[in-house]
Amino acid sequence: LVLAALEATLIDYEAVTLPPTVQLIQSTVANFRPRTNALAERLAAAGLVVSVSPADGWAGAGSAPGRALASVVVRVSVDQPNSVLRRLRCGQPAVVARIDNDDLVIDLRTVAPADDEAVFCAVLAATRG
Repeated sequence: LVLAALEATLIDYEAVTLPPTVQLIQSTVANFRPRTNALAERLAAAGLVVSVSPADGWAGAGSAPGRALASVVVRVSVDQPNSVLRRLRCGQPAVVARIDNDDLVIDLRTVAPADDEAVFCAVLAATRG
């Protein structure tokens, strides 16, 4: 009886759409590289100095200690990266980015595809003060 209940639960689990967090964690670099490249191209066309580079991401709150998630990120060269980062995090919508070697780093692994436009607009607004 217990095994039958477990089997039914697993069948139901496979039949439903995975939660967004699980989808993003299970996503491969190949799945979001085109989005990353598109964001970088749009930011460059808007006059920002950008590059795309590989990076490691980490599942939040220590839920998977020591397990890096391969990623690809947009790096934006800006003056005063701490100020730009603060504006991004305090904006509407808030965008969580990080600073690495004085570059603003945006990892789309943590962004739903439907929010790419909002991220683009937020980065432009934050970099223009």
